[in-house]
Amino acid sequence: MRERLQFAELSYPGVFDKAKATVLTIASGDKLQDFDIHIPSQRPTRTIEGRLLFSDGSPVDAESVEFASEEGPDQRQDHVYVKTDAEGRFRLSVLEGLKGTLHGNLYSFSRDTAKCPEIDKLARAYKDIETNRVKVEMNRDHQDIELVFAFPYCPKAKEKRE
Repeated sequence: MRERLQFAELSYPGVFDKAKATVLTIASGDKLQDFDIHIPSQRPTRTIEGRLLFSDGSPVDAESVEFASEEGPDQRQDHVYVKTDAEGRFRLSVLEGLKGTLHGNLYSFSRDTAKCPEIDKLARAYKDIETNRVKVEMNRDHQDIELVFAFPYCPKAKEKRE
């Protein structure tokens, strides 16, 4: 499973206010001298773990699960996403203190819609199909969350080979 890590924004020289920061432009092959750059430690995170399932309990493999934070007055919206493994399991690291929603996505064209009438109907209106959205507060780790699509197992479409 692959996930995008969350780090605090880095400004030079060690300031968090962009107005006080200095812009550094570094191109491939450039060498900087007399700069003391320190990467700040990673902000604290919490973990969300669970499974992405079809309504019949079958795992949904190689599809995505996304956490989207609520936008606060002083915040930008953060999105963290990961692909599920063969058993439909997912694990995300999300910045501590955020509030938001968690949901699963299924790209309709990844499935054999000829064998999946429910997906075929939904695919006419959308190319991404979502599970229910679960509200989460990242004040603790969350485990055993189940995100469930409203239809049973649907086989993957066969890849076209040239």
